[in-house]
Amino acid sequence: MKRHLTLLPCVLAVVADGCTMAPDHTRPPAPVPAAWPTGAAYEGAPAAAGAPAASEVPWREFITDERLRKVIETTLANNRDLRTAALNVERARAFYTSSGPSSSHRGRDRELD
Repeated sequence: MKRHLTLLPCVLAVVADGCTMAPDHTRPPAPVPAAWPTGAAYEGAPAAAGAPAASEVPWREFITDERLRKVIETTLANNRDLRTAALNVERARAFYTSSGPSSSHRGRDRELD
């Protein structure tokens, strides 16, 4: 009898887990168009001959607003995380090119590759 009483909560939990009061959910349509816009205004404009790509232009020449330039320069000058990351990269390069890790580390690095 005791065994039936201990099984009863387990059975009730399984049965109750199968029942839900939540309604069936249907995903609403996305609020964006399904395709890219078309038309004369969206035709690919030819790039100017000999014009460099935006990624090749230095940021000081790309950004024309003087106030924005000052903000970017201040941010770059005061960004300790960026400086710390750059110093860590330099330290790692110096470590691996000059003295290199000990022979035990070299063996482990080769095993991981």
